[in-house]
Amino acid sequence: SGFSPSTLDENLNGRLTLGENLADIGGLGVAFRAFKAQGKEASNLAKFPTLKANFNADQLFFVGYAQTWCSKYENGALRSLIETN
Repeated sequence: SGFSPSTLDENLNGRLTLGENLADIGGLGVAFRAFKAQGKEASNLAKFPTLKANFNADQLFFVGYAQTWCSKYENGALRSLIETN
């Protein structure tokens, strides 16, 4: 992969993460279908007027998913993740 964490001069090995990546995408699809089946988009969005002004319910679902990946790691922990995941 061409992605390199900004604090380290190492690249990720996509072969090590392929299975996990596919599982994450599959789980995201299942979760999104369940979200759509709830049909409570408008009532839930009313709780977040600022977000509602900028995003629709589907977009907020994916913003929420993306936020689960926001993390900060120490270099040693990050290097370990790169080498083993």
